Amino acid sequence: MREFIQWQSEPLLKQLVGQYPVVTLTGPRQSGKTTMCRMSFPDMAYANFEELDTRESAATDPRGFLARFPEVPFRTRFSLFQNLLH
Repeated sequence: MREFIQWQSEPLLKQLVGQYPVVTLTGPRQSGKTTMCRMSFPDMAYANFEELDTRESAATDPRGFLARFPEVPFRTRFSLFQNLLH
């Protein structure tokens, strides 16, 4: 099994997620952003919009897709979804 080091920014990420409805994590490709988020929040639902099936599901059944993320307030989900479609 692979071992991962704890990122220096992980405590700040957890703090910000507790304070804001949406937190954006940016950085270069393959730098560990997704891995850090998934390891920091293992119980949160996850969607990868680089996967064609995920994008198609969101586009063809937006209500069903958004229902997968009950921990995100509806207004935030709607705003994020609208931005993804444009």
